[in-house]
Amino acid sequence: MTRGFERSEDGEFILHHSKGSHTSSTDFEPFADRLERKQEMHFGAVGGTPTGADLCYFNIALPGEGTIVALGWPGEWAAQFTRDEGTGLQVRAGQD
Repeated sequence: MTRGFERSEDGEFILHHSKGSHTSSTDFEPFADRLERKQEMHFGAVGGTPTGADLCYFNIALPGEGTIVALGWPGEWAAQFTRDEGTGLQVRAGQD
């Protein structure tokens, strides 16, 4: 799946995501990262375990709105979030 998003000039994209499970006290820790211009973030399964590094559920927050992105059957999945030089964001996600 590839999908593009545009925002207004006000604010910036905030990507909410969570760490996977490493059998530690920080399992499933939530993160909120501001996506700056020309920034790229990659997430995915590691070593055949779909939740070993990251969870495959994301929330893209924009000023006044948001979008949930989730991969239904994780398996060996990958997701990439790429900001352009302007007001756009490209999301590419699916089976690796």
